[in-house]
Amino acid sequence: MVKPVKVCSVAHCNTRCHGWGFCEKHYRAFRLYGDPLKLKQKQHHGLTLEERFNIYTKKGPDCWEWKGYRDPHGYGRLDMPDKPMLAHRVAYLIRYGSIPDGMFVLHKCDTPRCVNPEHLFLGTQADNVADMHAKGRARKRALRGPEHGMAKLDERKVRAIRKSRLFGWVIAEKLGISVATVSDIRTRKTWKHIE
Repeated sequence: MVKPVKVCSVAHCNTRCHGWGFCEKHYRAFRLYGDPLKLKQKQHHGLTLEERFNIYTKKGPDCWEWKGYRDPHGYGRLDMPDKPMLAHRVAYLIRYGSIPDGMFVLHKCDTPRCVNPEHLFLGTQADNVADMHAKGRARKRALRGPEHGMAKLDERKVRAIRKSRLFGWVIAEKLGISVATVSDIRTRKTWKHIE
């Protein structure tokens, strides 16, 4: 006698039973989420770009916060048919139209996750850098020489090392530094700003 084939207990799913009364797909969802009908990810097929954009946007009185995926720098990203695009560029496209080649979409508010078109403007890379400096967001230059808290040498000692005819290991022993440090100073790999 042939045993009847068990099918998935989810309504309208006639796939062969895999475990706990579910097919393989519904069983996996049950194991992962505790619900055989739970979708792993909502798909937004057939929606316009603006409708997809609005799904991930929380509009506030000032900044509009991007609630979708954000890159490590905090900028929102939205998948486009050809490649992912920065969310603030999408916001600019929706409101103002195309973005000319070589132009950047810059933030007035300096909030990477903001996608409010009123806070966005076009500019070049030079405009972006100038805006960064004007708003005090530029990275400070590295501390050099004795400005650095861990420096064992000062400019006077560096000049003396370069003039000295002693072996590197002798100088290193006297000053409590490594032979490699003496070599780097003499070959101007380090302390380049000192003549």
